[in-house]
Amino acid sequence: MKRELVLSLWLSFSGVSFRLDSDEGVVGLSTHLSNLSRLMESSGDSERLRELVVDLRPPEFITNLSSVLPREAKDTVANILKGAQHLKSALSCS
Repeated sequence: MKRELVLSLWLSFSGVSFRLDSDEGVVGLSTHLSNLSRLMESSGDSERLRELVVDLRPPEFITNLSSVLPREAKDTVANILKGAQHLKSALSCS
């Protein structure tokens, strides 16, 4: 049985629309091979990915986002999160 996951999400931020879409039909073999090669690289990022994907280590999340964000990004991130809250409330009302 084939399972397919499609996620389409429309966000609007300062008059700019962003569309996040995961569609199996669009992804070619090169993307899969690229992802696999990234797991096999000898780097810190690839090592962390292998721990998460292969070893199934649970992810660790930052509890306080402001501790890792540059000060100049604070307002931008706050506006993005406000937009996400509006989207969440709009979807829950549907």
